[in-house]
Amino acid sequence: MTQTPTPAASDTGDTLPQRTTPTWEMETLLSGATVFALFQAYAELNVAVFWLFERLPSDLGGIVSPLGLYVQGAVLGLALGFLVHLLLRAAWVSLVGLRSVDPEGRLRENENLGPAQRALLGEALDALPQRIAALDDAATLVFGAALGLAKMMTGLTLTLGALFLLAYAFAKGLGLDKHLVPINFAFLALWIVPLMLATMVDNHAGKHGRAAPRWVMPVLRGYALAGFTADRNLGTTMATYRVAGVKRGWRAQFAIAAIVTSVILVALLVPVLQNRGIGGLLDGDFPGLHGGDAGTLRAAHYLDRQRAGDLQHAPSLPSDVLTGPYAKLWIPYVSEWHDAALTRCAPKERSDWRADFAKSRAVLDCLAATQPIRLDGRPVDALWWWSEDARHDRRGFQVMIDLRAKRTGPFLLEIDQPESQRKLDGNATGDDDLPWRIPFWR
Repeated sequence: MTQTPTPAASDTGDTLPQRTTPTWEMETLLSGATVFALFQAYAELNVAVFWLFERLPSDLGGIVSPLGLYVQGAVLGLALGFLVHLLLRAAWVSLVGLRSVDPEGRLRENENLGPAQRALLGEALDALPQRIAALDDAATLVFGAALGLAKMMTGLTLTLGALFLLAYAFAKGLGLDKHLVPINFAFLALWIVPLMLATMVDNHAGKHGRAAPRWVMPVLRGYALAGFTADRNLGTTMATYRVAGVKRGWRAQFAIAAIVTSVILVALLVPVLQNRGIGGLLDGDFPGLHGGDAGTLRAAHYLDRQRAGDLQHAPSLPSDVLTGPYAKLWIPYVSEWHDAALTRCAPKERSDWRADFAKSRAVLDCLAATQPIRLDGRPVDALWWWSEDARHDRRGFQVMIDLRAKRTGPFLLEIDQPESQRKLDGNATGDDDLPWRIPFWR
């Protein structure tokens, strides 16, 4: 990496500056070869994270969800870092190229310019070696910081994941499910307090010119294995201290925290905007669309309007216009909604009741009674069936509603929310206990 600006006189125009970072070609190759793949991987990762969270119990999903943000943040931070690195390298290449075009600085002798303009042009030409050196430094620092940030986020994911699972097992084992969140924070505090204490003691000893106590080094060395110390993230540490100043440690720590927080926020907002879109921010007074609103066709209720990775919590039809004799209603299985009803409806004996058609039918009828279905205000007498959707890798229930005797025209299908959601505000259901309303035509 460039240490000092290279004077113009020491380099010829047809060569790179003498102290150009020796790894610049490899940096550019790695960034260019992986940046677009990383953005594609991030998009696929969003789908995988939502797929996982849809299947986790609500209590476990609530404490594990930050881990998904850390993984997404690592990939997104690496992709954005490589993109910025490529932009900086492009600017650096352009300046190096411009310098090679006029290595002797004859442009400043342009007689078509006035004296003030020639003076400003001369200042720009004189500053060209410094600008080249600064861009070279910045590109390498960004490249190293991106890798360091990804490593930091990976360490956070593995460490916090182990802590969260340990807290979950502890709470389940002692029957303290209702206190899972404080138990989780207690485990997190037990992990982070020794690091904070060792860091404070070490900093205090350094300020007073004393050696740190013997116990500090083993503690810091242990946390270094998880990537929680500066020596394990040299790229991020060097970049932030270069910007904030070596003697201003608090500014460097603030810079690291700001970078990590920004990446996590972007990782959180991107999938939300990806699934909900930004149209609501630009549509003025157009009303928001909720599951229980009358006269509303929501994309969540029609499979042909959904995108890959969309959350599938709401019942849906193949389309808003049906041409067949049956309306194929798909009700996705959501563990936190249906598990309680399944436990109540399933036979108590340990035999495999699913192989017995009569017993399986009884369980399905019991489940159907918890979510009545109405067509134009009249109860629908249709059987529920166990089903799966291979396109979205989801399991659920399928209801074939007979339309053969129905007229052509508009219809309104209503499905009550699951028992556990009728007094709650669900993400895909709207407010309170309103039923899902799905208009369609045939």
